[in-house]
Amino acid sequence: MQCLNPRRRFLTKEDPIVKLFKDMTIVKIVGKNTGSSAALGGYVDAVNSGSFKYVLSTNEKKCTLWKIERSGSSYTNTALLETTTGSGIIRSTASGATGRLYWRSVSGAGTGNTTTGSSTYGATLAEISFPHFTEADVASILGAATITGLAGRNNSSSSEVSTNSKANLLILAVKSAYLDIWDGARWTRLSGTETSAASVSGNNLTLGSVYGGSIFGINTTS
Repeated sequence: MQCLNPRRRFLTKEDPIVKLFKDMTIVKIVGKNTGSSAALGGYVDAVNSGSFKYVLSTNEKKCTLWKIERSGSSYTNTALLETTTGSGIIRSTASGATGRLYWRSVSGAGTGNTTTGSSTYGATLAEISFPHFTEADVASILGAATITGLAGRNNSSSSEVSTNSKANLLILAVKSAYLDIWDGARWTRLSGTETSAASVSGNNLTLGSVYGGSIFGINTTS
């Protein structure tokens, strides 16, 4: 377990990683949280040539924040922030869906003739942006960060997914098409979708009873 510097236990608005995630904008998000296994039913739009996208893929205790770049017909997939076992994406080569990004159950980035992606009880795929940060700044800040799965579920039966840990700088909570960033020590919500994924209940930060959902701790390495 990572030991946190006690002088950095409480975040301030000047912490680069706080500034970054408070600036995070959800461009598009698709997700699933049901007792029947199926694909998410959505995708992230194709990447234009000469451009890039940040894509967040999560399920259970797995998460990868991808940077997907395209130059002509060539793609570069870079994991900027990732749990020990990441969460995957697949770029479609199917007619009518070429270039779309879908969630997949296998870690890593791949390609395939798909218009649905993988089946699951619960997972989330989101295109995000950091509009006031350069590519270099995003890479530098995330390169000095770690992410760890605190709690997660992907099952045909529902059960509570929650954490009582306040030993993280930030918390990422994800459920279906809802996503939150929280101050990890104070449990105040910093950014996310209009509808929250998590809530505070007693001594817990909880997603409630879910079939699929994830809670992650984000920390810095310095």
